[in-house]
Amino acid sequence: QGGGGSDPGVIGGDCGVYGNCGDGGGNNAPSNPEPPEDPCEKTKGIVKNLKSKPAIDDLKTKSTQGGENGYKFKADGTPSNLIIGSEHSVNFGDKTGYAGGYHNHTPKGIPMLSPPDIEQLLQFALAQGNYGNPSNAFVGMVAPNGMHYVATFSGSYNDALISFSQQDLDNFTDNMAIRKSIYNPSTPEGYEKLFFAILNEMSLNGKVNLQRVESDGIKTIIKNSDGTITAVPCS
Repeated sequence: QGGGGSDPGVIGGDCGVYGNCGDGGGNNAPSNPEPPEDPCEKTKGIVKNLKSKPAIDDLKTKSTQGGENGYKFKADGTPSNLIIGSEHSVNFGDKTGYAGGYHNHTPKGIPMLSPPDIEQLLQFALAQGNYGNPSNAFVGMVAPNGMHYVATFSGSYNDALISFSQQDLDNFTDNMAIRKSIYNPSTPEGYEKLFFAILNEMSLNGKVNLQRVESDGIKTIIKNSDGTITAVPCS
């Protein structure tokens, strides 16, 4: 599933280094048993939930200390015990009974959701069950520079069945690092372009929503057909 991206010379193929092939959305309407929740309302419900907020704040503190850590969250916001990861990764483990998870990145890491993070989002979607709502799934990330993102799943249960080998994930991760070294992004929009390029490589265009959480509110991140980024504030 996309493992051919290991050659830096063909990053993005004919779509350019950022994978600008349009947004790829519009033709992947989820076939969920219940309609998906509005992404703005969903993310508000996560970051403002009195049960989940202390765990998210704890990860913000830990992000400056090195090493990744995480929490899983039930649908009502109840967190799991702290999950201790390694220098640049954390595995949420068994996702049964949980809607999503949050983790921190480190001062030396890329302040954006990574390919393995996206793969774990798919696993959270599958954990909702064939008769549940896969759009309940989410993965959040906080970084020491104040960057805070939430990715939510907007595809169907069958869309989440796509699988990646460890080699695939390694290739995607290498490509993300290569793009970072080429463009050296200094703004949120630059890192968001890295995210959407990886979604394109993983054949997940239109199936994952990205939202930026800032002090003045939550913004839905849209990749335009020309590759530019628009941040739309939630009302």
